[in-house]
This record gives sequence, structure tokens and C-alpha cells, in this order.
Amino acid sequence: MAGDGGGKRDEVSDALRAKIRNGSYPPGERLPTVREVAAEFNTSVLTVHRALQELVEDGFIVTDGRRGTRVVEHPPHLCRYGLIVGEDPRKDGSYRTANLAASTLAASAWDQPNSTVVVYRASNTHPEPLEHQRLINDLTSGRLAGLILHACPAVGSWLRPRELTIPVVGMPPDKRPPHWGGLHFIHVHFLDRAIDELAKTSIKRFAVLQDAAAAGITHAEGVLKRAAAKGLDCRPERILCAPVNNPQWVLNVVTALMQGPADDRPEALVIGDDNLLPAASAALDTLGFAPDQCALYSMANFPYRTPSSRAVVRIGWDHEEFLRRAVALIDRYNRDQTPIGDHAMAARPESEHRAG
Repeated sequence: MAGDGGGKRDEVSDALRAKIRNGSYPPGERLPTVREVAAEFNTSVLTVHRALQELVEDGFIVTDGRRGTRVVEHPPHLCRYGLIVGEDPRKDGSYRTANLAASTLAASAWDQPNSTVVVYRASNTHPEPLEHQRLINDLTSGRLAGLILHACPAVGSWLRPRELTIPVVGMPPDKRPPHWGGLHFIHVHFLDRAIDELAKTSIKRFAVLQDAAAAGITHAEGVLKRAAAKGLDCRPERILCAPVNNPQWVLNVVTALMQGPADDRPEALVIGDDNLLPAASAALDTLGFAPDQCALYSMANFPYRTPSSRAVVRIGWDHEEFLRRAVALIDRYNRDQTPIGDHAMAARPESEHRAG
């Protein structure tokens, strides 16, 4: 037949793919025979074979000889989830930030039956990187049930979620469509929970070390109020910031926080960004403070454990739970179009995460 080629093959594969994705051919359903498809599209059997092979490679169907061709039981548009992280790993595979290290660890540990979480690293507005091309290919081929965004706030500028039909869970724009929603870690939740945990101990005086960002200053008033309500002593001069990538600066700030006579110094240091923990714990060692002279309470991103030279009470968020909740929101939307909405996850101590 004249005209049988890539265009006709794509027409056939796109039509069959659309019917699989909209449920016309549900999981396990047998597709029409090759000859029936060829007649429907007025094309050759060879072209249909090529179209079907494309769907096999994309994970939508399986061919089984005389038993025909069937939709797989767990097709990718129902069981494959994309996680976009806003950072490329270093050459050794590590990440610069603890939350992204935790997120990729959680994805690699994903063990929910008949489903997969695929990680796309550092995808951005530039089309050249292979990771970006892989993401776009999976989106255009319909091989994702939904997208999960983590630490990539600018993604909405190029991803154009309103043009996507699959649900997206992450950092939403102000006016989001129903299939675009949020699942967040709220920084102030960590500070509140850290103060609550301190109040359960004999510790009375504490200081706070934050990342050098606007959020660190914004939450200072709330920290002081909550500390006072719990009968704890925290002062404005004991809430300071330091950049996570400058250990000397962290040492200088910790030195300033720990000044004063023993009966007035902080008995605990609350670390508001776990990327500060290695430098902060090393600073306490350098200054000669024994672990029983200054306890450490740190934000945490489980299952990743930020290195520390001393014992630390870790309070934070479980990224495995984050993925489970995000997937549940995506599945719910795909099942009945329930708007995803906006959701927050509370920070909890490590002991509570272990308890389930």
C-alpha cells in the first residue's frame, strides 16, 4: 500500500495507545488481530507489526503467539510514576543537599508491588541533557501515571502542567488546575516539634542555627513565642544564620552562639537545615564542648542520615512516606478525578518514623 511508513505506523500506535490509556482496552484485554487493525487503518500487516512492537517496547502490550496481543496487567500509564529532582548528582553519585539525597534513596527503595518510581535528575528548560529528553519522551509516549516534583520550584516555567493530562504533585502555582497539587514539608513544623521535644527534657536554654535564607529570619518570632510558652529560654541573639557551604562561617556563628558563662550558655543547639549539621557538629568539637554540654537537635530528611560527629536527635520527614502519599494522590485523581489539592507533612522524630 502506498504511503505505508513511519507516519502510518505512528498513526496506528498512537490510536491503540490512546485506547489503552482511556480504558477502551483495559489491562489484560486482548487487542484486535493484526489483520483487523490493518483493515481498520487501511495499511499493511508489516506496518501494524511495527506499531505493535513500539507499544511492546513502551510497556503497554505483550504478544503471546497464537493467543494474540494483550494489554499488560500493569501498564505504565497506571503504574509508573516520575520523580523530578532539581539537582544533578556529583561524579561519585552523591547530592549536595540532604533532601534530594533522601528523595533519590526513597525512590531506589520503592517496593510497592506492580509499580515503579522513575527518577529524572536536573531536568530543566534546556532540551540538550539526556535526562530531560528521557522525561519528555516518557511524557509524549504516555508512559507515566503522574509526576512528582521535589525541590524544583522553577519546573512550572517549562513543564506547563496545564497542558499535561496526567496529575502532578509538587510545588503548585497559585492558580493550579485540579490535576496539579502540592505536598509540602513545612519548615516551621520542624522548629515547633524540636521545641516540643526539648520541653520533654531537663534542657532549658537553647540556640537555633538556620540556613542563611529569608525563612530563617521569618520564623524567629514564632520560635521565641513557642519557647516562652513551653518555659524554655531562647533569645533573639541566639537565632542566627549561616550558609551551608561555608564551614568556617558556621564555626564563627556557633562560636557566637555558645559564648557566655556555663550557667547561661545554650544547653542545646537546634539545626534548622540538616546540610549545616556536619559543620555544626564539627564546630562544637573544635570549641571543646562535650556531647553532654550541648545536645544537638537537627532537621532530618529520612532515610538519608546527614553525617554528624556526635549524637543527634533527628526530627523531620520521611521521603518514603512522601512518595507513598504522592502516588496515592495521583492514583486517586486518575481513578475519579478528585482534585489533588494542597497537603502538608508534619515533621516527626526519628523514633516515630521507625515505629511506622
